[in-house]
Amino acid sequence: MVSTMCRELITRPETSITYKCFAFGLDPEAWAGAMRAINDRIPTTVDAADIWDFSARPGALICSTYQQPWEHCSANDPIRFVVAPAYSHRERLFAHQLVFTARKRRLPW
Repeated sequence: MVSTMCRELITRPETSITYKCFAFGLDPEAWAGAMRAINDRIPTTVDAADIWDFSARPGALICSTYQQPWEHCSANDPIRFVVAPAYSHRERLFAHQLVFTARKRRLPW
């Protein structure tokens, strides 16, 4: 959910506020103001030198110089999916990519 919200807000700032509220399961009447405030800041802060990286290879181990495990995840477990993108500007990393990690669970049967 967090990754979907980040991707929607960052890569599609032109999408309507009502659509974004519905996409996130929010009531547009209650959340339109907050969503608009966030949305309005994105186009003025994003330019061609900004890179938001949502890609990660599921099953790979974390690259500690670029990625961090999310909340209670272990850095020793394989990556399952991206929670929040890495952010870099002019080849300088400002925010590590947050990834959800977990071991494969064996089914009991």
